[in-house]
Amino acid sequence: MLEIKDNFLEEKDFVDLHYITLLWGKFPWYLNHGVSYKDDGMVQFTHLLYKDNKFQSSFTLGGLDIFKEKLNIKKIVRAKFNLLYRTEKIVEHLMHVDLEDAPKETKTAILYLNNNNGYTRFENGEKVTSVANRLVLFDADISHGGTTNNCDQPYRAVFNLNYIPNFNKIRTPKS
Repeated sequence: MLEIKDNFLEEKDFVDLHYITLLWGKFPWYLNHGVSYKDDGMVQFTHLLYKDNKFQSSFTLGGLDIFKEKLNIKKIVRAKFNLLYRTEKIVEHLMHVDLEDAPKETKTAILYLNNNNGYTRFENGEKVTSVANRLVLFDADISHGGTTNNCDQPYRAVFNLNYIPNFNKIRTPKS
């Protein structure tokens, strides 16, 4: 089941994230050979932020606290940015899951960083279009695939987060 949240981050927080990653010009993007799978014949630019229980980047984004609060995160498994250049025709990438052996309760969240005509498609046929500050949330074992875009935007950029939710319920005191 997909959950879509438009205007996910407060405007100031989204503008800051967008500026740092896409407009500042000093954010390091790395060429990655593979989009859905390693060496799948496609390339994208990525920036791995968090994996293996530690930050892999000096850009810690405040320890991802905004996401931890808004998504009630117990543990972050992986966080990364993906950037795909515009293509003449939209290219649909292979269906995949982000983490092969993720615990059953793991969730995937994709935050779209810019407006464009690319999308994420899911195994059930649903498509979620790339709208800036839109978040799509789903179980990490659901196959999905991204695309390029072919509109007036030079790229399609997303923030991809895999995490384990905090299922602890707040206990109410006994009367």
